[in-house]
Amino acid sequence: MEFKKNSAKDLRSLDATKISETAKVLRKELVGMRMDVYNAGPQAKAVARNLRKNLARLLTVAVEKAVVGIKAKVTAKPVASAASKPVKAAKTAAKTVAKAAVKATVKAAPKTAAKTEVKAKVAKKTK
Repeated sequence: MEFKKNSAKDLRSLDATKISETAKVLRKELVGMRMDVYNAGPQAKAVARNLRKNLARLLTVAVEKAVVGIKAKVTAKPVASAASKPVKAAKTAAKTVAKAAVKATVKAAPKTAAKTEVKAKVAKKTK
């Protein structure tokens, strides 16, 4: 199957299903061309190169469409109300304070236990 050069402008007019179908066809064609590149010579190499370029062009357009769709979804999200922001900030602050307190007690517990053991040993020796 011979593919002509597809311009990005033409590819942008395609919908997502047509893009994915065309990409599958190009990939299958490339797989079939692998051995021909080694056996047939320079013309097969040129055809394979053009297929790879067309596939890259097609995938680039697909990614561009996906990014535009994601940006549209992100900008379409409703803005959170101002009343909920202080509550959320207070919750996160409480969580960080609680985590810090737990870490401090966990770190301090072995140190204080070791100090009391040393004090007990010193007290026994002095008796």
